[in-house]
Amino acid sequence: MSAQYAVVEHRCVAMSTDFSQTLVAEKFGPEVLARLPLYSRGPRKGLPKGYLCWRKCTVGGWSRMRQCVVYPGTSEWCVRLAVDYMDPENQTVLATWERGSGTTIVADAARSS
Repeated sequence: MSAQYAVVEHRCVAMSTDFSQTLVAEKFGPEVLARLPLYSRGPRKGLPKGYLCWRKCTVGGWSRMRQCVVYPGTSEWCVRLAVDYMDPENQTVLATWERGSGTTIVADAARSS
């Protein structure tokens, strides 16, 4: 008998967008947004650096990563400070949010100008 595995989508959006800033304020609170460094020049000058990343389960089933059953609609959120969100070695996770456990502040980023 074969198992049905969960299908999980991974998405990231730059923190310089209105969408990400609104969601970070809603999920993590304004203090996490205030910890992010700002762009100092260019078209994004004055906007926060980093990425809002999330994982959302679209098809429920067994998750190899979590070692449990994951239900459709389950999501995890995190705020990352990185040059490129595709480079996991150079990322600093600032905060995470999971349904049920709430916000966890992981690291403090020094604000640079």
